[in-house]
Amino acid sequence: MVLVMWVLGAHAIGCAPTAVYQPDTTAVEIVGPQAAAIELEDVLNRIIYPRMFDVDVTPEYFKYDLLGTKLGPLGEPVGTRDSKKIWFHQLRRIDYNPADDSVYLEVKLNVYQLHFRDAQDAQRFVDLVMSFHEYAIEGGVAGELADES
Repeated sequence: MVLVMWVLGAHAIGCAPTAVYQPDTTAVEIVGPQAAAIELEDVLNRIIYPRMFDVDVTPEYFKYDLLGTKLGPLGEPVGTRDSKKIWFHQLRRIDYNPADDSVYLEVKLNVYQLHFRDAQDAQRFVDLVMSFHEYAIEGGVAGELADES
């Protein structure tokens, strides 16, 4: 009941509901997996946060390294390198937030938040990831990689 009142109140004061972005999932089909992988790598290299290094994209996954710091044994800052690998067939959900050009990826039990420099990069990222997801599922890649993590 409170939610209904809040929605009605927000509508009454002029807050328009946000439109849900509908991704174009034909990129891999149109340009092919290798060209789509190059395009996704370019988009990932322009990401604002987290800053990614050594980005690699294949039709099955994309991986990247993150640089960070942690406290060493004497309390001094020590550089760290953390590698992430996102398998397209394990994607459970992807959400685009146009308010700050961020994307949330839910992969298995992990949620990743990515901030892009503009709406065009964020939307193209969603398009390409969803296209690779469908390619992996429909192309039989998921059967070969079901045991991977």
